[in-house]
Amino acid sequence: MLLDPAQIKRVMNSSKELDPNPFIHEMILGQMLGSPARTIEFYRNDNGRMDEKQMAHIRQHVTGTSLISMSRKVYERLSLNISRDISQHDDADWLGIPDLFSFVQNHVTVAITETLMGTDIIEQYPQMNADQWVFMDRSIEIVMGLPRFAISRAYDARDRLLTNFKRWNQTSEALRTAGKADPIWDASAGSGLMQERQELYAKTPGFDEDARASQILGLLFA
Repeated sequence: MLLDPAQIKRVMNSSKELDPNPFIHEMILGQMLGSPARTIEFYRNDNGRMDEKQMAHIRQHVTGTSLISMSRKVYERLSLNISRDISQHDDADWLGIPDLFSFVQNHVTVAITETLMGTDIIEQYPQMNADQWVFMDRSIEIVMGLPRFAISRAYDARDRLLTNFKRWNQTSEALRTAGKADPIWDASAGSGLMQERQELYAKTPGFDEDARASQILGLLFA
């Protein structure tokens, strides 16, 4: 039996069951990232306009010269952190690494976080890297709706992340408002990508401080 490609396209486009947005909005934004109900409702009624703005903004910062600049910052932070780690050992020529995967995972995660959000948040919240991985490793179970008592460590880690992201956003916003933040990269206010992203949300109805913290968690998870 031959199927008409045009007919298949019409079915795909008209089927509500194949629309991924309800899952993304309710299960990912709401259940996993802890976004407020008002934010989820905003996305439902926005017809994808905010999604397009978000993607266009991300592309501006991860292509061309912007990507080169960001990659250099990641390399800079990675090199500095590894050098500092090595210098803390008595034998600078040899460093025993019992778990190479964990070593690389830790340093790469921290370097990316510092590139996006600055270095101050890591200093003020040293548990951040561990909490990120506890949350990410159990994120599927959170999406499935497992109750807090079953995976309390994952929910507690997410709560700490959101609380600290909210605090970081308040600091970043205060610095930007006062004109004291370096718009390219700032140790406290973060990268240009994060500064512009948070300003976009601040100007959009439905994105209070809790919503903006959840958006940070989603970006780091991605």
